[in-house]
Amino acid sequence: MGDGSDVSTALLRLSFSVDSLNKQIKEQVVTHYEELLGQVTGIKELSAVLSTVQTDIGDLNQSLQSLASKIRDPYQQLQTYCTQLENLQNTSDLLRRLHRFLLLVRRLETQLISLKQETGERDMSSAALTLHELSVIMKEADFDGLDAVSSKLELIQQGREYIQEEASRLIKEGIDSRLQAKMAAGLQVFYNMKEMGQRVEILATKILEDLTDQIKHVVDMQSLQKEIYSLEKVLELKKDSFTQVSFQEEITKVFDAPSLVSYFWRVLSATFEKELKEATKVSTFLQNTFVGDYPRLLRLVYDFFSRVAIHNGTSLSDYSQSPEYVIMLRSFGTFEGGFLARSLTKMYDAINAAFSSPNNIKRVAPTRPVVQSVIRVIESELETSAFEPHLAQLVARNVVKALSMFCVKCEALSVWRILDEFPEKTVDIVKQGAEECRGLMVTIGQHLVKAIKVDVERVLVRMHQEDFSGQLRHSFDLEQDTSAGSYIMEFSKHVRYYHGVILSKLSCGAEPKLMAIEISKYAFHIFVFQGSMVRPLSEAGKLKLAGDMAELEFNMNQFVGDYGGRIEEVGQDYKALRAFRPLLFLNSAQLTAAHHTTGLSKLTLIHHLAVRSQSSSRPLPLPHTVYNLPRLEYMKWIDQQSEKEGVELALAAIQKGSKMTEEELQEVPEYRWMMELVDPST
Repeated sequence: MGDGSDVSTALLRLSFSVDSLNKQIKEQVVTHYEELLGQVTGIKELSAVLSTVQTDIGDLNQSLQSLASKIRDPYQQLQTYCTQLENLQNTSDLLRRLHRFLLLVRRLETQLISLKQETGERDMSSAALTLHELSVIMKEADFDGLDAVSSKLELIQQGREYIQEEASRLIKEGIDSRLQAKMAAGLQVFYNMKEMGQRVEILATKILEDLTDQIKHVVDMQSLQKEIYSLEKVLELKKDSFTQVSFQEEITKVFDAPSLVSYFWRVLSATFEKELKEATKVSTFLQNTFVGDYPRLLRLVYDFFSRVAIHNGTSLSDYSQSPEYVIMLRSFGTFEGGFLARSLTKMYDAINAAFSSPNNIKRVAPTRPVVQSVIRVIESELETSAFEPHLAQLVARNVVKALSMFCVKCEALSVWRILDEFPEKTVDIVKQGAEECRGLMVTIGQHLVKAIKVDVERVLVRMHQEDFSGQLRHSFDLEQDTSAGSYIMEFSKHVRYYHGVILSKLSCGAEPKLMAIEISKYAFHIFVFQGSMVRPLSEAGKLKLAGDMAELEFNMNQFVGDYGGRIEEVGQDYKALRAFRPLLFLNSAQLTAAHHTTGLSKLTLIHHLAVRSQSSSRPLPLPHTVYNLPRLEYMKWIDQQSEKEGVELALAAIQKGSKMTEEELQEVPEYRWMMELVDPST
């Protein structure tokens, strides 16, 4: 009963609320009657506007569809045309390449026929260019499925292999015969085929492999045992069954040697020494390498003979006194002397640096760390040679020289320290007297240097008595003389006299070093000046002259190094000597290039070009012959002139002595290059 009354009550309340809401709505409608009527009228107008908009939107859609059809159809047609044009271009490019391909194939066929009928290096280079262009075309174009191309591939491959074989043959023949023309022709072929880098790498690798095999064969103890030592043992044991004559005795009569092994090492060392001399004469780099790394070279020989001694069952100390070991060491005598000179220079430099001072007035004793650095240098030189007794003794003698120099400097230092104990005015008075004594010594030294220069002139000018017109010998001859010229050998003796008898007796500070540099400078100047006028001059003569330069440089390097100097301190004349050596082997046209002739005067180049004209039908005269002057007087006369005046005098003599008109002179290539040197604008 309770629940029913609650529902009735709720319904009554709901009915009351609905009635109240209706009443309020009516009141609002009555109150806002006019406004509601206005809104109803606006809705009708809005409906008319919306109807108009819908009509306009329909018209717009129709216009858009019409416009789209007008744009889409031409675009699709244009796209089709573009595709057709692209296909036509590709087809045209392919046809053009195909046409070029067929032309090149026909050209290659003609070139191969010409090459097989007669050898022509120019035709081979042209064929190489044709092959390269064919390979480029085949890489860039897609010729798959074209019979016209596939039928020619075998011909192209055969032609490529033939050209490569012929070019390789030219390079090999050029290397074997040392003909640069053939090597250049073969390299040109590979360059045209864009394969030169790869081929040169392969060739260099092959040469290195062959050289390695040869080296392995030379130091192969089993091969050595089989070929020499085993034969020696058999000869020692074997005797004739009837006469009981030892086979070894018969061999000694034939070889003029106590044993086969001694003969083997004598010939091997002579061959080795000869080849090293020839190689280092034409290569300063090789000379410097062998001198600088002489301990390494000696260690290789030492290790090799250690294995030989073990094989023979003797100790190395005994075997190091054997003739074969001593003979082999003699073949390195030149490098040994150069190494010892460098070693002594290192120790001298360390000692000079230890006694150096900020100025030349006050001398300071070297500190303990500085002395220790000198000791380390000496210790390093001794350790480098410790493995070989003979070299260690020679280095030890250099150490004695260095220590003697250290003691002399210490004695001189003590005198200066005594002066430090006196007042400054007293020191100035004593110093003035010392400077007068020094000036007197320098004057005496200058007179000595002047006399030495006269002697240098007298010796070096004898180069013109040497024969520089010989021919190259391709055959191997142990007896062939490969020594330096007689004038250079005599000059070496004179240089040793300058050092041992004259300059080494002087004790006047750094003056002996400056004198040695001045003498070296003059010697280089004379050699380059006179060497540029050597005539006749053959290819073999050029090698001989280059070897004389190397010998001169080596002697003067030792001469200057004995006084703590470096050969580079000689300056421009040393650079001229270094530049003149490779100049001998350049083509004449290259003499006008500045990068080839840096350090050389124009007058030197003019002289040398006149010498080179000897092979032409109209050789040019040397200036001194026109002026009727000896070569030495001509040099002194030219040295008194400026460089420009000297060049003008030389050219005037050549023009006058040739007895040719200017037009005829212009036909001589060497004269044209002379004029280009004087005036590059001509």
